[in-house]
Amino acid sequence: MTMKIYLFDNETGCYQGEDFADQAPGDVLSTMLEEGITTIAPPPYGPGEIPVFHGPSAAWQISRITDLKR
Repeated sequence: MTMKIYLFDNETGCYQGEDFADQAPGDVLSTMLEEGITTIAPPPYGPGEIPVFHGPSAAWQISRITDLKR
């Protein structure tokens, strides 16, 4: 079975896009998070905004691009 996955940068949590992957057997959530992958869809966002994934809380937060550290 194929599932939609959402990609994020491991260091910043910034959303990087979406893809499809074969559903892995068993509990692979921690491995997915280490690889910058989640099955939780980011919320809608507008111009100048970016979803940022927070692994410990397993949730997305919308941030202004200008507020991100460089």
